[in-house]
Amino acid sequence: MFRLRDYYDGAIPSGIAFIIIDLYELYRFTKEEYYMNTIKELVYYFGEDMNKNPLAYLYSIIAVGNFI
Repeated sequence: MFRLRDYYDGAIPSGIAFIIIDLYELYRFTKEEYYMNTIKELVYYFGEDMNKNPLAYLYSIIAVGNFI
């Protein structure tokens, strides 16, 4: 059995926001491009939705903004 997760943020940040933050921390400590490339892929995948409804992805946008 599994639980479906929302991609958008609510009162609790989405898993995507936490993944972006964690990947950035891994990149910062290791300097491995794999982590940064994964972040870029996530932002590319969710970017259109983030632009259409930024309030639904607030924590994810803040996470991305921390390293831009």
